[in-house]
Amino acid sequence: MVGERFRKLVALPNVHALGSRPREDVPAYVAGLDVTLLCYRMDTWGGWVQPIKAYEYLACGRPIVSSAIDAAADFGDLVRVVESAAGWVPAIEAALGGNTVEETARRLSFLKP
Repeated sequence: MVGERFRKLVALPNVHALGSRPREDVPAYVAGLDVTLLCYRMDTWGGWVQPIKAYEYLACGRPIVSSAIDAAADFGDLVRVVESAAGWVPAIEAALGGNTVEETARRLSFLKP
């Protein structure tokens, strides 16, 4: 089932499955994103993940919208959390509208010691 969902997703004209990339290339890819997503199914193990990509997104200063995973709480209001499928579009729009220079600086400073 997951394989079929993935095939349908990457068949869309605005979705690109790039496959694995070297770690040092990640910032260049993330820099091209307006909003980053942490999409996890909550009916499986997804709620308990600790996604490294969240730290990569913050290190690049990008806004994050996430499923209601436990780890999202670690980032406070730096991550917009959605509870249902209907919440994704409004949260993404809010992240786009609130992506100011000040918010980017807050995201970048989160990872500083």
